[in-house]
Amino acid sequence: MEKIRQARRLRRYGINTEEAHELTSMIPNSGTQPPEEIIEQPFTRMTAPTPLTIERPTQSRPAQPSAPKQRNINPVMEEN
Repeated sequence: MEKIRQARRLRRYGINTEEAHELTSMIPNSGTQPPEEIIEQPFTRMTAPTPLTIERPTQSRPAQPSAPKQRNINPVMEEN
């Protein structure tokens, strides 16, 4: 009964059962171990974490603006 439900579900998304079997066979240990025998592996970070604050070289003068300063583009209200 479960296989029929699974086949209907796969058909709904346009996947045939052979294709589904091929996809699940690519997943390591997909059908080799029952769920209760799977041992959860601890997470290990592969790269060193980046520091939250980076030492920046001190500058003797402030940096120049990247664009020239623009005047106010909004129209000025004339007072009568």
